[in-house]
Order: sequence, then C-alpha cells, then structure tokens
Amino acid sequence: ASFSPAGRCYVALEELRWGAFGDVIRQGETGQVNQLLDILRHKALTQMAQESGGSATVRLNTLDWLGGQSREQADNEWHEAINWLGDWCSEE
Repeated sequence: ASFSPAGRCYVALEELRWGAFGDVIRQGETGQVNQLLDILRHKALTQMAQESGGSATVRLNTLDWLGGQSREQADNEWHEAINWLGDWCSEE
C-alpha cells in the first residue's frame, strides 16, 4: 500500500506508542521524556519533509503531507486499518 507521508508517520508513531518507547514515555523522568519527544519530533518532521520533497525548515502545503494515494488505494483494507487505529481520538 502507498500511504501518504502523514499516514506513514501515524503508523510509526502508533507502533512506538504501544512498544517499549511508549513505556519509557509514560514512566520516564520528565527531562528524559521531553528529550526523547524532541528527538522523535525532529526525526518525524525530517522524514515527512524528505518524503514530500521538501525541507523540515520550510512549511509545506497540507495536501503535500496528506497526499500520495489515489482513490483506488484509499479504499483498500490498509487505509481502513489506519482509520481503525485512530478511532480512539476524536474532535471532542
């Protein structure tokens, strides 16, 4: 499946959240947690910018982050799985 840069980032963050990294974030000391989250934020932004053909220091159009999939691909099971993973968060 071909996910958008934002979709790939979301899947990676979910994997980290439910793994050992997430355990450290939930149970670690505040200073260590903040340092790890800063490193993760930087790496995620750099990777997403690289995949979008940009730079982490240049603001990209939202469609560049969210793009990358055709209508046919958007209907497949992989994209449904991402939607299922994110159903815990809502606008409320």
